[in-house]
Amino acid sequence: HHLAPLKNLRRLNLSFSKVLPSDLIALQPIVNLEELDVTFTVFDEPKENLEAQVGELTAAEKSAYQELLVDPQKAHLLRAAVLTDRGFDQLQHLSRLRTVRFINTVVSGVSIQRLNRYPKLERLELVAVACPPNTFQVLGQLPEIRELSWIPFSSTEVLPTITNLQHLEQIERGAEDL
Repeated sequence: HHLAPLKNLRRLNLSFSKVLPSDLIALQPIVNLEELDVTFTVFDEPKENLEAQVGELTAAEKSAYQELLVDPQKAHLLRAAVLTDRGFDQLQHLSRLRTVRFINTVVSGVSIQRLNRYPKLERLELVAVACPPNTFQVLGQLPEIRELSWIPFSSTEVLPTITNLQHLEQIERGAEDL
């Protein structure tokens, strides 16, 4: 791994780089990483390339992405969610993460439900799709969370959860949720 010598790196901003979710595996050696800011190019890639990367879905993935599988208009979201969820899963050992900011992609309920792997998480910015009921209850397990962006706050399930977050200081979301 080319990034192995950077094991003490605390902040990584990949906003102006060509990054696909599969590239996240290269971050595994950076065990002290606290802030991760990534702008993905997943929606800019040719459909065929992304389909090849997605490959055959496992039975668990088919179940998790059922909402997206049944709607051909959401195929681009399905590809992005599958690839980003798989990439995010590669970061599970980065328990010091305080900031996760994923731009120009989506995650599914699969990634949201795994957020408790990051107990120090303070800032979370990502777009979530295909989230079954109770997905966002995991936010209640993040005692340090201060900023949330793009979480569907108008959901009847999310509102009670976020109102119990003691340290929450900032919420950002489109006006359609107000």
